[in-house]
Amino acid sequence: MTERSHDPPSIAGKALASLRPGVPFVLFDDARSETGVARLFVDPVETVVAASLSEVAPALAQVRSALKRGLHAAGWLGYEAGLAFEPRLMRRGIRSANAPLLWFGLFEQCKTFEASDLSVILPDSAGAWMSPPRPRTSREAYEAALRQVAHYI
Repeated sequence: MTERSHDPPSIAGKALASLRPGVPFVLFDDARSETGVARLFVDPVETVVAASLSEVAPALAQVRSALKRGLHAAGWLGYEAGLAFEPRLMRRGIRSANAPLLWFGLFEQCKTFEASDLSVILPDSAGAWMSPPRPRTSREAYEAALRQVAHYI
C-alpha cells in the first residue's frame, strides 16, 4: 500500500475540496505518467445531453456553439451515439435506458494542476474492488442468439 502525504492542501486539493454534492464536475487525469497535467472542470454553466440518436447532432452543434462563445466543453460521447452519423442506422431509434448517449458540461474555466498531486488527494487505487462479472443473459438465450448469428453467416 502506498504511503499518503499529509502536507498542507495543494492547489489540486483545494480545487477538489470545492466540489459540491449534486453539482457535476469533470476531472481529466493523464494517468500515463506522474508528469502530466490534470484538468478539472467545475460548476457547469450548462449541460448538454442527448438521450436519443435524433438528439446527438443538435447536441454536438450546441457544444460547438459554446466553444465559439469561449466556453470549455468536457464530457463524453457514448459508443452508440456513433449510429447517429450513419443514416441507415439512425432509423433504429436507439434510446439509452441507463445513460444518455452524450453528456457534456459547458464550463467558464478549467483548473489545471500537476497530475502527481492527485495521488495525494484521491483514494489509493489499490483499494478498489470489483465483483466478478455476471452475464446479463441466460446461457440458453446466449446459445440461441449464437445459433441465429451462425445461421445468418
